[in-house]
Amino acid sequence: MSEVTFNAFVVSLATTAAVHFGDMADPATGRPGPVNLEGAGQAIEMLALLERKTAGNLTEGEAAFLGRVLAELRRRLLDAHRERTGPVSPGEDGRPPAAATSSTGAGSRGSGRSRGLRGRLQPANNVRITFLGTGTSAGVPVIACDCATCRSDDPRDKRWRPSLALAFDDGTSVLVDASPDLRAQALRFHLTRVDAILLTHAHADHVLGLDDVRIYNFRQGGAIPCYGAARTLARVRRMFDYVFDPATPKGGGLPQLALRELAGPFSLGGATIIPVPLLHGTLPVLGFRIGAFAYLTDCNAIPDASWPLLDDLDVLVLDALRHKVHRTHFTVEQAVEAARRIGARRTLFTHMTHDLPHAATCDALPEGISLAYDGLELDVATAARDRLLVAGCQAAHLY
Repeated sequence: MSEVTFNAFVVSLATTAAVHFGDMADPATGRPGPVNLEGAGQAIEMLALLERKTAGNLTEGEAAFLGRVLAELRRRLLDAHRERTGPVSPGEDGRPPAAATSSTGAGSRGSGRSRGLRGRLQPANNVRITFLGTGTSAGVPVIACDCATCRSDDPRDKRWRPSLALAFDDGTSVLVDASPDLRAQALRFHLTRVDAILLTHAHADHVLGLDDVRIYNFRQGGAIPCYGAARTLARVRRMFDYVFDPATPKGGGLPQLALRELAGPFSLGGATIIPVPLLHGTLPVLGFRIGAFAYLTDCNAIPDASWPLLDDLDVLVLDALRHKVHRTHFTVEQAVEAARRIGARRTLFTHMTHDLPHAATCDALPEGISLAYDGLELDVATAARDRLLVAGCQAAHLY
């Protein structure tokens, strides 16, 4: 059974309130139910009781997370009453008066409500995810290797270095990492525009394609924002010092990269991008959550504070290097264990070596878990409990 953290417990109660508000589907039916403000109020009161009973016994991060979630839900309840009956004055403790709470009626989903817990942060939106590369740093086939996977005729056994392309509904095109295979990936998968780049870390197989983005600079007429942790951006500056050196001759063309340090969640493509701190051996790296999707490549540990950021996922992409133990990557068995704890509806493994033939490995994996492959495309909703997750990031001082 998966470990239940305090923050995950708080999120579960907040989710109950969101279901009663009509902002999320009922897990039992998979469909939104009627608005039940009395039920939402009871869930909020349970959280308030939890806050009172645990006072002085929580960590600073847990207490702040609970406080932020409560504040947001109380604001949501006030908004719901205003939409139904007009202005409602909160009591001295900031709560709506109990008498104003009712269970069904004019506030149902068909009444024109438009300010749900999810909808107020982001519009309903999707992102199309294309796996540009799902291999490890050597790629598959491996140079000078004659193993069965490297000689395989299955196109899913051909793996470029790891990268994703994200296409948002508003037309924004985002690259996650820039592998040494970027030029070939862009040509094969028709990546005709890059509006931003997200960097998980600065190892060679994730950044050596940055020089190739200059063609996008030429065609789009400007620098491309490049988001990453301070450590990652500093490494990029060293690795590509010629790009940032004013004395470098410009005749051959240089990529124009606007380096932007990540200090927490931010908006891109009409969605909230939530960095997820991970460990790649002893190196801190980032994964990214976008709505109901999370991408966690190059990791062998998920810090305690990051687990709540991975709750309620539709699709999880997770590092699974091989079966043999490695110092900086999850093995298949470790990845399966982590995937079960996270509990996403679908899990895809990435960053695989030639030790993992696609078909045979997938046949041996549990239901709901499989290997990704180059060219795989998915559509995932970007609307999720982003505001609660963002509050959790800030409260836990994750960045």
